[in-house]
Amino acid sequence: MTPLDLNDADLSTDPEAVVAVSRPIPVEVRFAAAAGTIDTLEGPVDHEAGSAILRGVRGERWPLGADRFGTLYEPMPGTTPGQDGTYRKRPVRVHAKRILTAPFSVKVGVRQQAITGRPGDWLIQYSRVKRSIISDEVFRMSYEVIAAEPGAR
Repeated sequence: MTPLDLNDADLSTDPEAVVAVSRPIPVEVRFAAAAGTIDTLEGPVDHEAGSAILRGVRGERWPLGADRFGTLYEPMPGTTPGQDGTYRKRPVRVHAKRILTAPFSVKVGVRQQAITGRPGDWLIQYSRVKRSIISDEVFRMSYEVIAAEPGAR
């Protein structure tokens, strides 16, 4: 079965989407010395040298470009900014929707690679063009739903 392509989905206007805020959960981070590929839960994602490689609440790993990492994460006490160590996500408001009906995909990363979610995973929209996929378990640990969109069920 071909996954649903949700690259153009706009959750900010979707009546079934919710608004959520990221929790400040500590994550371990190392900065990549060279370009490479990380096997995420949703599929392989390439990264560039200097990208942050994060390890989340369930041991899941994903890359994040250095420029975006610096705006989304802050070092915990004992970690020097820009160095390997423990960071936490700053509160970030997102639109999110749990996709229950079929596998789905979005493109992420420096090479816009498709990653695939399973029924029950969440589609996360950070901005009009940036999206990701998160398992239900990780979403519930990492985000707090603060509002249902008008008409959400």
